[in-house]
Amino acid sequence: MKLDRNECFAGQPIKRVRDWLRELRGDCARSAIVRHVGLEDPEPFLNELKSRQLLVDSAGWPNDDESFYALGPLAARFAAAKLLRPISRQKRTNCSRDC
Repeated sequence: MKLDRNECFAGQPIKRVRDWLRELRGDCARSAIVRHVGLEDPEPFLNELKSRQLLVDSAGWPNDDESFYALGPLAARFAAAKLLRPISRQKRTNCSRDC
């Protein structure tokens, strides 16, 4: 998955979102997400994560009123993405000749 390192994700730098997804394991309560991300109004951020299929609603614990989220189908690819600039073909061929 290619990510633009200058892109913002609901007002957050894409690198911060990627790093946060790397740390998330299993189901996570909404309050834990809000506490970890540290946003005053987390709704746009959570909605963006759900619209990009990075988070999905989870059943959570029985008899619990709090909403839970699980990693979505694209979360692993997003978390594994590198934010490096692409290396041009010319630079690659010059490097192999110099080595």
